[in-house]
Parts: sequence; structure tokens; C-alpha cells
Amino acid sequence: QAYSSNQLNADGGTEWGNHPKCPATQSSNQKQSWVAWTRPGSAMSTTNVAREAFDAFHSGDHSKCGQMLEQIGSLKGAHDVKVQHNSLVNDYYRSGCADPHSLLVQLTQAHDRARERDKKDKGRRKRDDDEGEAYREDEDLSVLRYNQALLCLQLRQHAQATVIL
Repeated sequence: QAYSSNQLNADGGTEWGNHPKCPATQSSNQKQSWVAWTRPGSAMSTTNVAREAFDAFHSGDHSKCGQMLEQIGSLKGAHDVKVQHNSLVNDYYRSGCADPHSLLVQLTQAHDRARERDKKDKGRRKRDDDEGEAYREDEDLSVLRYNQALLCLQLRQHAQATVIL
């Protein structure tokens, strides 16, 4: 089931939506493109900017959303997978959802980079101290993987979507 752009899923953490400016969601003859947008983070210094980015995205102001995401990226660091993911999704919608294959490639690259960083970081941190952080990273990657699977379905790559899920 798809949710309209103003509904939240049961956990309140992810919003799914048909974006009003995406051609793939405007015609019943075309496959709909549902992309998950992760809700703003919990860090107080970025919460307001994240909320502005989220609101800008859903109002269709992708330029403003991109600017807000750049600000968040500069505060959180260039390697934050949630910021990268949301930036890629925002750019995809800014382009009118024109190239789902390109977004799939970019999301795959972002996922691979995040997994590599995770492997390197596991040796440096203690499991007990960072268990909550690891959970948040896994959740962020789950949303990214879900979007990869949706794009595979849109591209009629059903076997690949099954592998991802």
C-alpha cells in the first residue's frame, strides 16, 4: 500500500509518498515511484534545518531542500548516509524522476560506501557503547535498501528487488 505524502507509517519514522511533481506519480498509465524520505534527525543543531528540508521537499521546493541538506551535511559530515540518501532522492525529484536507473546506481554506491565505513568502524568502537548508533545506521540503510528495491521494481528488475529485500 502506498501512503499519500502527508501520512506516516506506523513507526512514525518514515514518510512514503507520491510526489506531486514526479511524472511517474501523475499518470495512472505509468508505474508509480514511491520513495521513502527519512524524517529529520534527533540532533538539536540539525533538527530545525532537517524539518525545513523535509517541508521543502514535500512542498516541491527542491532547490531549498537541497540547500538545507547541504547545511546538514556540513554539520553532520560528508559521510552521513541519511543526508546522502535524502540528497539523492531530492535530486531525483528535482529532475522530474527522469532517470530511475541513475538513482538506483547512486543509491547502490551510497550503500556500498556506508557498508565499507561500517566494516572499518567496527574494529574501532566497542559494541556496548555504540549499540544505539549501530541501530540507527542499520535503520538508515534499511530505508535506502527499500528504495533500491522499489526502483528495481519500477525498472522491472524483479529478481534483483527480491535479492535486495
